Amino acid sequence: MNTKEYLSQLKTLDIQINMKMEHKRQLMIMATNVNCDTTRDWSSKNNHSDKVLSCIVKLDILEKEINEDIDRLVDLQTEILKRMRRLQNDTYRLVLEMIYVSGMTISKLAEKLNYSTRHTDRLHKSALAAFETEFGEEYAAS
Repeated sequence: MNTKEYLSQLKTLDIQINMKMEHKRQLMIMATNVNCDTTRDWSSKNNHSDKVLSCIVKLDILEKEINEDIDRLVDLQTEILKRMRRLQNDTYRLVLEMIYVSGMTISKLAEKLNYSTRHTDRLHKSALAAFETEFGEEYAAS
């Protein structure tokens, strides 16, 4: 795993969590969408109850998965931030933290730092190289 892949795990995991939360929201809608149809054949009530119960079970499983993913995200973010903060160059540390932890784009970061996009991109590449040199062996086995 290279440095960019290692640091990008934060974004990937965050996206996965958000997708699961959206799926959970949709399941909640399905589980709570109860029709009071007076013309309905109530002999099929068990079928409806089974669907609601199935949604509830899926919600419970999904909630546990989301919590586990959030725990992994927090642990990974803590690990990455500790490494970033050990970098000697403050600018490199700032660039990596803003891009990989805060999710800022190169162009937004360039604007914030009052640098050109090209210069910010070069800083980003240099920061990745410095991070790789300093910590590459620590996470390469991951």
